Amino acid sequence: MNKQKTGQPRSPEDAGDPIVPGEPESFMISGKVTRRGRVVAGRIVKLFGTDPTHQRLLNEAKTDADGRYSIQYDPAEFIVNAQDSTRLFVRVVDNQLSIDSPLFRASPEENADFKISPVPPTSRADTPPDNPIFNSAPLGKQDKRLPDSIGAESEKAQIDQLNAVLPQLLQRFNGLGRAQSFYPYLLVRTFAGDRGDRPLHLIDASKSPDIWTWGGDPADAPDIPDYASATIAVKGAPTTVYAHVWNLGRAPIIGVKVEFYWFDLSQEIKDETAKPIGIARVDLAPRSSTSCHKLVKCPQAWVPSFDNEGHLTLIVRVSSIGDYISSKYPWEPFADRHVAQRDIQVLLVPPRPGP
Repeated sequence: MNKQKTGQPRSPEDAGDPIVPGEPESFMISGKVTRRGRVVAGRIVKLFGTDPTHQRLLNEAKTDADGRYSIQYDPAEFIVNAQDSTRLFVRVVDNQLSIDSPLFRASPEENADFKISPVPPTSRADTPPDNPIFNSAPLGKQDKRLPDSIGAESEKAQIDQLNAVLPQLLQRFNGLGRAQSFYPYLLVRTFAGDRGDRPLHLIDASKSPDIWTWGGDPADAPDIPDYASATIAVKGAPTTVYAHVWNLGRAPIIGVKVEFYWFDLSQEIKDETAKPIGIARVDLAPRSSTSCHKLVKCPQAWVPSFDNEGHLTLIVRVSSIGDYISSKYPWEPFADRHVAQRDIQVLLVPPRPGP
């Protein structure tokens, strides 16, 4: 888009003597706005005074039927002294676009004409396809915000319709637990058929079917190992630990944190005795999808020791934004569905292969 200032433009270098403040006279700037040789009527033209630190609107006018405008201003309003660095410029507001003239110094009469270049038509290749998201978007700067709302005026009918049905929608969820509402519901099972109800009673919480091991480094480990080796570990041999994690909620989850630890069973299981193995991340779909559960491989190898004669245990914990591990029972599978445990007997030598 081009702009042109005609007449006798004055740059800071050729503007002549500055105006001395206090002179009781009114200055004027005028001009004409055209597009493709035709006058442009009804456009706002603004005059600004500007210096290195700020700018100020001095006055404005609207182009008449001939595309002409005339703006009067008092230079004493913005000129501080004879060495003042203030300059002026004119801005034409054409729909949502604005066009500025070059800077000039104040003088009794100044002329600034504008030739507005038309915006080239958009080709079909550049046109976004018809889409409900585009069609429902607010209409731009002219689309005012509704009072006490983030919605725009063009969205008022949709917002009113939603407000009318929202109480009925919320009523459907009254009295429902987390699993029946739109939340994630993480679980690492303590027993087959575990649905996450806690606390557990009369259940051996140390035999989770969702914690597996495989003899070898994670880089070589398969995505799904043979479950028959799930509790086998050999002293000093790199071992891969897996966790089968679930989301039984209605909401999907991104970035579920899966933590892997081992403990010596001769010690109390608590923060101070936890020995980290590694951390993994996984995304889980809601329970309506077959992708609501995944077998997650710990990226770091576990190298078992023979502490407590090899009587060790593995603990896996899962958590996400909005679905956290209990601060009261951070290591207890019987009290928190985010925690699972599996006791491991570490061998001194690998077991003999079967016949």
